Amino acid sequence: MFDTAKQEFLSLKNLSVLKQIFSYPGKYKVFIVLSCVFSAAGGIISLLPYICIYYIAKNLLGAWDNPDALDTRALVRYGWIAVHATIGSFMVYGLGLMFSHLGAFHLMARLRILFIRKLESLPLGFHLANPSGELRKIVEKNTENLENYVAHQLPDTAQA
Repeated sequence: MFDTAKQEFLSLKNLSVLKQIFSYPGKYKVFIVLSCVFSAAGGIISLLPYICIYYIAKNLLGAWDNPDALDTRALVRYGWIAVHATIGSFMVYGLGLMFSHLGAFHLMARLRILFIRKLESLPLGFHLANPSGELRKIVEKNTENLENYVAHQLPDTAQA
């Protein structure tokens, strides 16, 4: 039984980290994908205020010699577009973080259940040879590290 688990682990070791992560959440995989999509969309939307600032500066510098040529309506319009784009990018990125946390918590719960099931199927000698605190650390703490990656670092990478 332990040899089968070792073979499964070695076959997973050849996969990339993301493929390994996506092999466990099951139907909740869509949340992780949606988090990356929304985070990337939030990053793209967050560029709009900078584009608006460019057009505002272009309008202001174009009217440097002739103040009558200043288009104040365009300045106000670009200002409001920048404000709405900033709010929109925060909202879309927030949706991405919500989806990433949903996916990460389901992934963490599923991994903990899989670890516990595997531990209960191991022979008693394995439990005598390995301290319970070390096993608890693997089950609890290391899955929390994975949650940090899926819930925070993955969306930040997609946004960048």
